Amino acid sequence: MKTKPLTKKEEEIMRVFWEQPGPLGLVSLSRVLPEYNLNTMQVVLRKLKNTGFIKPVGVEDNGKTGTRTYAVCMGETDYMALLVDDNQIVPLAAELIQSIPSKRDLDELMELILEKERELEN
Repeated sequence: MKTKPLTKKEEEIMRVFWEQPGPLGLVSLSRVLPEYNLNTMQVVLRKLKNTGFIKPVGVEDNGKTGTRTYAVCMGETDYMALLVDDNQIVPLAAELIQSIPSKRDLDELMELILEKERELEN
């Protein structure tokens, strides 16, 4: 399944979410990304919510009122996997296999492949 790539602003905001351990709100995001005005950030957050990348989970206090906080619904790896067309999977996997740094990582990948093979046989 292929999905439409995130815009530059959407991806920058999602990177902050992917790098942070917990929910974030407009106030928290504006501290990390001060170059964005609050209106722009609100529009991007709404779009990310509507497309299933984030979901509202609570409220943060900004000193005057509370603003909604959001948590990640789709991880970065899941997003990247959605961008790959079916006919690109094998060449991409081959390229990634060439970059595996250790036997332990290769063994872990092999176990995942065997698991998927068993799943497809059933």
